[in-house]
Amino acid sequence: MANYKTQAEADGSTHLGARLCAYNRAKLLAGDPSAEEICFQMAVGDEGVVPADVDSSVPPPAGQDELFASVWDSSHMSVYSLHPDFANPQNSFVTGNNGSQLIAVPAFTLACNGVGLAYCVPQKDTSQLLEVRGGGFFRIAYWDDNPQASVKANPPKPVPSQHWYMVNDVTASGGNEAPRWYEFTAPQKKTPVTGLSLFQSGTFAPDSDYRWMSSIVRDKKYNILLGYNISSSDMYPSIAITGRTLQDALGTMEGEIIVVNGGGSQTATGEWGGSSSMKIDQDGCTFFHTNEYNLITTPRNWSTQIVSAKFAGCN
Repeated sequence: MANYKTQAEADGSTHLGARLCAYNRAKLLAGDPSAEEICFQMAVGDEGVVPADVDSSVPPPAGQDELFASVWDSSHMSVYSLHPDFANPQNSFVTGNNGSQLIAVPAFTLACNGVGLAYCVPQKDTSQLLEVRGGGFFRIAYWDDNPQASVKANPPKPVPSQHWYMVNDVTASGGNEAPRWYEFTAPQKKTPVTGLSLFQSGTFAPDSDYRWMSSIVRDKKYNILLGYNISSSDMYPSIAITGRTLQDALGTMEGEIIVVNGGGSQTATGEWGGSSSMKIDQDGCTFFHTNEYNLITTPRNWSTQIVSAKFAGCN
């Protein structure tokens, strides 16, 4: 296996597109200074590309290349694969350059009424709007499951048995910002990125509040947890979660829980936070969500909170 990352390349204020990289994992873990880096520069249009992060104890099928993805437009994800060969670097290759591998998803409106990245979230006690970075994902979570577990489970588990989970922020039908989440699947065998299919998706907007800075993960029992910021003209920016179990109807989430109540707003123009992360512990059940909020009203000095949660019945 290899370790992967992406970085946004630029020349001054000119964006050059994403750079996709692989690193020799075995050498990194051994502290070997000769660990190789293999990178590919993508096209200018390939922005916001994120690699999948393995959460399951089962690794991807042998020989399967790493999946990367980005939001391409209002009805497509762009997917990429990277095949590193550290023994013979000239045999390494990447696919998906310049949006050449697109997967259709239900149409949505990009965040901030189609802009993607702008200031459009209201807050309590101020006219200053908060920034939304709705053009991409913060994290892509990957699970590979034992095929027998999928066949024999009651209720049946989703089949096929490779799963990718991702979320981007969009504008809901009411004009407020909301998380649009996805679960993609593929057979439990070596699968090209173009072999993925959309198993389910949904936009979580149960009311007129604004939700953004979203991140999503599942546990070993197929429970899914979604974490995000929430704000409105009557609410300070806070942190909330929602989730679903296997028994819930496809594309739906259950009730919302506000886990951190904000104590103030941000009054100066500037980014809100840096990123949002939802991770699963090695026990396969405990979720950890990291996000921002304000203790008090301040020009620009947010605080960070790590929240843990677990579904009943997962142990």
